[in-house]
Amino acid sequence: PLICACKCSGSVRYIHLGCLRTWLGKQLNVVRSKFCISIKWKPLSCEMCKAHYRYRIYLDNHKFYTVEIPKPGRPYIVLEVMRRSAEYSKIFHFVSLAETSRVSIGRKKDVDVKISDDISVSRHHANLIYDF
Repeated sequence: PLICACKCSGSVRYIHLGCLRTWLGKQLNVVRSKFCISIKWKPLSCEMCKAHYRYRIYLDNHKFYTVEIPKPGRPYIVLEVMRRSAEYSKIFHFVSLAETSRVSIGRKKDVDVKISDDISVSRHHANLIYDF
């Protein structure tokens, strides 16, 4: 469908949802590891009017997502990194517990999920244990 994704007007007001998804998908920085999919992105906004794109759009009583986020096998947990740096405004780690019941997280390279380089995070910060 054609949607109004931002505040632009005139001939650039409408965009195909699929075209918007393709363009916004290229703005994501996706890193995959054995137990985790990490996603980093800057605010997604229109290059012309600077309006931020919404993550969900409702059209004719249907919900559409403007960004398709890859997710691991279930069960999984989502960790959001909270930081003050403006480099990326959002960082999410989708940690999968589908193939293991224990995942180690921290800033060291030999943990299952490296969540940060910041020294405020321990080298081996914690273990996530999924109890069936």
